[in-house]
This record gives sequence, C-alpha cells and structure tokens, in this order.
Amino acid sequence: MFIRQGGNREEFVVDSRFISRTSIFSTHWLLRNMLMTRHYANGSLLDVGCATKPYQAIFPDVTYYVGADWPKTLHDNNKIDVFADINSLPFPSETFDAVLCTEVLEHINNPKMALAEISRVLKYNGFLILSVPFLYRIHEEPHDYYRYTPFALEDLFSHQSLELCHLWPRGGILSVCLDINLRFVGGLAKQGIDKLKVLPHWIREPLLWIFVNLPQYFSKTMIFFLHNRFPALANRLDSAEHFTLGYVVVCKKQM
Repeated sequence: MFIRQGGNREEFVVDSRFISRTSIFSTHWLLRNMLMTRHYANGSLLDVGCATKPYQAIFPDVTYYVGADWPKTLHDNNKIDVFADINSLPFPSETFDAVLCTEVLEHINNPKMALAEISRVLKYNGFLILSVPFLYRIHEEPHDYYRYTPFALEDLFSHQSLELCHLWPRGGILSVCLDINLRFVGGLAKQGIDKLKVLPHWIREPLLWIFVNLPQYFSKTMIFFLHNRFPALANRLDSAEHFTLGYVVVCKKQM
C-alpha cells in the first residue's frame, strides 16, 4: 500500500517506497482528490482492480471491503480477495453500497462492458468512485488503451444509469508541465546515479532522494499551497479547463 495514515486519523501521506520515484508528484495529486470522496463510501465496498488496496485506509465508514483484480495483474497480489475479470464479476446484482475503481479504466479495451458490470453489482443509490489519467505517460503497455475527457466519461456513465455527481481535475496546466519536467529530469538523474554502481548503496540512495524525490515533494508543496491559499490565482495559473493530469469522479446509480 502506497497510501498510509499520517499523524492523525484525518491525515494520509504517500509512501514513496512503494511507487516509482518519478510518480511522487502525480500520486500526491491523486491522493488529494481521492480524499474528497471518502464519505461517499459506507457499508460494503468493492475495489475493482484493487492491486494492493492502497486507498482502503481513507474510507472510515466502510465495514466490508472486498478487493478484486485480474489474475495476471502486474502488481503484488497478496491483498486481492477475489481474482476476476472486470467484465464478469462473480457477485450477485446490487451487492455493494459503493464501488471503487482507481486508474483501471484506461487499461480496459471495452470500457462500456466494464462499466455495465460495475453498475450491475452496485446497489441503487450507491456510489461509484472512479479515477482516470488524462495527460499521463503510457504505462503498463501494451494494456493502455484510452484517455478520457469529462465528456467521454459522462457519456459512458449515461448508458449505465450512473449520474455524475462530482468531477475533480488533478491539477491543471502548471501541474502537467511540472509533472512532465519532473519525470524527465528525475528520470535522467536516476539513470545517471544508477549507473554509478561503484558507489555504495548508502551514498546512492541519498543522491536519488535529493535529485529525484526532493524536487517532487517541493513542487507538490508549492502547488498545493497555491491551491489552498490562493484558489483564484491557482485557477488562472493552474487552469484545468483544457489540461490536467487526470480526473476523480463520483457517480450515483439511479433507478
């Protein structure tokens, strides 16, 4: 799990030991928006494409948490409760009060079928919490098929009686530029330091932290300070109208 509880019950932090070093900035943005959804889930929750269940801790009102994932997942499968195909979930209809699906839909070559199956197992008036990337690198190839605009998401939901309640962009144009540059420069720094195999581990690790991790933590702190303290200015400098790292959405299943 790359999300862990911080100093108190309401604080959560990214544990960089369990993610790519160059994904720290974008993962913090994802966590920031996921925390906006935490009180939409209660009772029973199905985490589709759960991997290591990184967001389980942020849902305080969930009493029954089930993680399902593809048998051929590239991630650690020790936390998976049920191995299943997203297009054929082994649960009766209207089983769960909430369904969580984070960073999965872009890897599904038939998203309409997948959403139909998610909607089937979701109770009426239950909530779907979904996240997808937008301006983000190709990953887990060759199973990386789509990037979604808000209009595409709303169209997909409308076919499954899912009403879009909230949509939060993960930063805007400034965040996108920062992420691209941090990945590029951090990737070069990591390659260079990794090649210095003559250096002992206790020297290489601090160098990687300084040149790869630290710039991302600094950028995250500055961009969140801007959004928290000066939202009007952030809406201009980091506008998400046309550019964003991705979206987190909440939908409600209608009759």
